[in-house]
Amino acid sequence: MRSRSTTTASPASTAWYARPEIPRGAGASRLYCAALPLFDLQQVAEGAGDQWVAGGALAVSALAGAELLTAEAGGLHLWNDDAGVLRSLTLALMVLDLAWYAVLLAAEVRWPRPRYDVRRWATAFPMGMTAAAALSVADAADVPWLKGPGEVLLWVAVAAWLAVAAAAAARGGAALRSRAPR
Repeated sequence: MRSRSTTTASPASTAWYARPEIPRGAGASRLYCAALPLFDLQQVAEGAGDQWVAGGALAVSALAGAELLTAEAGGLHLWNDDAGVLRSLTLALMVLDLAWYAVLLAAEVRWPRPRYDVRRWATAFPMGMTAAAALSVADAADVPWLKGPGEVLLWVAVAAWLAVAAAAAARGGAALRSRAPR
């Protein structure tokens, strides 16, 4: 078995691809802000599951921030001693993601959608990404209280994935049954 030090690149060799991610992430955040007014808020109540994608985008952004914070803590100096700005931005993205998650979860309880729709997979993925982001941000930004909610969200995401998978299997099985007279 190889040791970890032989399987990962040194900080000096990885800075070249991490540095461009900072302005790209800022650009993506601006695009999210530009797209937000185009989102139909009625989809929170009526959507078939794909309304969760916006939360997934926030979660992926927070996770990227956590990864950059981890790189900075490991000695990969990506910017001029201004990791506090990245930490604040990462935490803000995490808070926005958790707020969106709470709104969507409340909408799921208020307006249940019991029928299977393939777009429900667009619910399961962002739920898992929010859990992963919460756990990563807890470590990278030194916010230990976020680890507990991250673990709870992880199990909620697993349950959602299993429910969607079961519904897909049930629907697939129904589609395969013959409708011919017996």
